[in-house]
Amino acid sequence: MKTKWKVTSSVATFLLTTLLFLGSFAGIANAVSAGPNEFEITANPGDEIVKTMYLTNNEALPLYLTVAIQDFIIDPVSGNKQYVDVAPQQGCKDWVTLDYSEQLADPDEPKNFNLTIKIPKDAVLGKYSATIFSSSKTMPKEGSAPLIGVVGRIASDLNITVTDAEVVNAQPEVIQPQVQEKPITVWGMSLWQALIIIALIAIISVGTYLKAKK
Repeated sequence: MKTKWKVTSSVATFLLTTLLFLGSFAGIANAVSAGPNEFEITANPGDEIVKTMYLTNNEALPLYLTVAIQDFIIDPVSGNKQYVDVAPQQGCKDWVTLDYSEQLADPDEPKNFNLTIKIPKDAVLGKYSATIFSSSKTMPKEGSAPLIGVVGRIASDLNITVTDAEVVNAQPEVIQPQVQEKPITVWGMSLWQALIIIALIAIISVGTYLKAKK
């Protein structure tokens, strides 16, 4: 019986660890949703364009939703993006102005972040890029600072092509509310959180039963 209990305990520990691991990723994916994941803009020098990021708080508590823009360079060896503070030649972060960098959202509440993009009149023709980061922060307790949420950052690409050809759509867009699909919840928790609780109850029940049979 001891051997059987040890094996069962090991399996239970493995299952619990796996569920917690997967649950953490589910929490990252579900805490906040953001879109679109890419902006492709074609404009002339001197144009002004307005685009909108849509963020929704998917948690059961209020969160600060934040948007920030970052320029980057491509590492010649790895091919990965490296985010920089000094704008590279093909960066466009400084062309973008946000109406809000942060907004407080109640559970399931969507928020719009408008991006006003002003193409410099002397912009050289070509392609420019930046990354728009969406994230969340928890509400601070009294006397403490807000905490960055475990959601991390959701990246959206901003790609601008500056051309001297006539562009028809380089006008401010009409802002339309985005319908966000509500995440699956069980007993007020995310699906993975509920599965973890159920797994814990099952593990404790099996352990109690086997221990009683010893």
